[in-house]
Amino acid sequence: TIKTMPVLQHIYQQMTEPKLRITRTYQVQPGSYDLISNLRIENLSPDPLKAQLNIAGPTGIPHEGQQRDTLKVFAAFQSGTQVESQFMDTAKMKKAVDKNKPEDLTFAAKQTLPFLWAAITNKYFTAIAYPSTALSQSMTGFLTARYYPENPGVRHSENCSFVLKTGTFELAAAGDSSSAVEVGINLYLGPKDKKVFENNPVYQALSFFQTIDFSSCCCPKAIIGPLAFGIVWLMNTLYHAMGPLGNYGIVIMIFVFVIRLALHPLTKSGQVQMMKMQKMQPKIQEIQKKYASNKQEMQRQMMLVYREGGVSQFMFMVPMMIQMPIWIALWTAVYMNVDLRGQGFLPFWITDLSGPDALFRFPPIDVPLIGELSSFNLLPLLMGVVMYLQMKLTPQAQTAQANPEMAQQQKIMSIMMVAMFPIFLYNGASGVNLYIMSSIAAGVVEQMVIRKHLREKQEQEEATLVPTTIKLAKFKKKKPKPFFRLDK
Repeated sequence: TIKTMPVLQHIYQQMTEPKLRITRTYQVQPGSYDLISNLRIENLSPDPLKAQLNIAGPTGIPHEGQQRDTLKVFAAFQSGTQVESQFMDTAKMKKAVDKNKPEDLTFAAKQTLPFLWAAITNKYFTAIAYPSTALSQSMTGFLTARYYPENPGVRHSENCSFVLKTGTFELAAAGDSSSAVEVGINLYLGPKDKKVFENNPVYQALSFFQTIDFSSCCCPKAIIGPLAFGIVWLMNTLYHAMGPLGNYGIVIMIFVFVIRLALHPLTKSGQVQMMKMQKMQPKIQEIQKKYASNKQEMQRQMMLVYREGGVSQFMFMVPMMIQMPIWIALWTAVYMNVDLRGQGFLPFWITDLSGPDALFRFPPIDVPLIGELSSFNLLPLLMGVVMYLQMKLTPQAQTAQANPEMAQQQKIMSIMMVAMFPIFLYNGASGVNLYIMSSIAAGVVEQMVIRKHLREKQEQEEATLVPTTIKLAKFKKKKPKPFFRLDK
C-alpha cells in the first residue's frame, strides 16, 4: 500500500489538474448594436489535446404585441459569390420535437457550404451570431435549431435558439505556441432595419437584410422583396419630408390613395369586364344546361358568347394579376416596417401603429377565436362596416336571376368574410388594420365612381339609338313608276 501511494497520488493529481482553460471576453461599444465576443481555449496539460465546441446561441427573444409572434431561426451560408439563407419557424420546430425527429432541426441542406451567420428573429428584432475571423468561420460548420415549448402558466413563452457545433481542432502541449486557439463570435442585437444593415460594410457584405422575411403569399419573393423595400423607403422618405407634422398613419393612407390612383385604369378595366360577364350570366346558364352532356360544345358556345359580348376571360384576370404583387408588397411593408413601432396616428386613438388601436382598456379575458381581449379596438369594427358596404355594392342581380342557389351561397360567403376579418384582425397591428380599412374604403369610393361612369356611358349609348315602332316595322316601300307606259 505504501509503495502504490505515490502512483495513486500521481493519478489523482492528473485527474484533478485542469486540462483546459476557457476564457470568454465581451466588449460593448457605445452607439453600436454589436456585442463583441472572444473565446480562448488553452491547453494546460503536457499532452496534445483535441477539442470541439458546442456554442449555444442567444435565446429569449420576446414576442411582439399581444398576438403570438412568429419566431424563426435563420442560417446563412456562402454559395460562390452569393449569400444564401434559409429559416425554420417555431411551428416546424415544434412539429419535429413532437414527432421526435431531431434530424429535422438541422440545416442539412446547406451543411456543405461555408457557414456565415445564424440568427433568431421576431417581427421587428433579431440576434445574429457571426464568426469575426476567418479561423472562426472555418471552424463553425454545423447548425441545429433549438425549440423551447410554451410554459402553460406564461402566455407567449414559446421560444427558440440554435447551437453552433465547431469542427475538431488540435491543441499542442502546454507552453507550445499552438497550444491555444481563439474563436471570435460576435453578436448583432438590434432591429431588422435595412438602413442599418446597408450603412455597415460588414452587415452589408454578410447580407443581414435577409433576416427581414417579407411574406410573399402567392407571389415570388423575388418580386415582393424589392417592391416592399422600395415602399418602405418611400414611406420613410415621405415621413421625414413632412417634418414636424410627420405621421406614419397619414403616410399609410396617402400610399393607399396614390396606389389606388395609379392602378385605377386596371381596376376600371377589370370592373368593365366583370359587368359584361354578369350581363352574360343568363346566356351562360342556358348554354350550360343545354350542353350539359357535351363539354366540348359547351366550351365552344361559351367562347362564342364571350366573343360576341367583347369579353376576354384572360383580360379579366390580368388587372388582378398585376395589382396583387403591389398590394401584397404594401401590406408587407406596413406589417414589417420597424419604424412604425411606437409611432402614433392620433394622440387619443391609435397611439402605436405596431399594436392594437385600444380606444380604452380593461382587465384581460380570453375569448374564442380572438384570444386575449384586454381593450376595445374600434378600428377592426370600422373595417367590418366598410367591408359590409363593399359587399352591398357588389351587384348580384344577374347571378340571382340565373342561379338563385349560387347567389345565396355567395351572399353567405360574403357575410362570413365580413364577420371573420374583424375577428381575426381584432388584436392585429393598427397600422395593418388602418391600411386594410383605407384600402377597402378607397375601393368602395372607386367602385361607385366607376359604376356611375359606366352607367352614364350606357345611358348615352341608349339615347343615341333610333327608336323603332310597329308602324315603322310595317312600312312598305312604294314601287317606282316606269319611265313610260305601254297602252294596249
